[in-house]
Amino acid sequence: MEYDDCIQSLLNRGFIARIGKSPCKYYISNKSAVARALSKCGIDLRPGRFHPLML
Repeated sequence: MEYDDCIQSLLNRGFIARIGKSPCKYYISNKSAVARALSKCGIDLRPGRFHPLML
């Protein structure tokens, strides 16, 4: 999947939100939904405020 298509898909599903106009930045808008989606893909997250990916 191309980067732009992936970003648009994540925006449509409500996993991320856009900040600013130029340069555009993104943040996780629904942390629990993202954690569930990543765990379904076999990616574990550490508990706490920051969640580095454990690949």
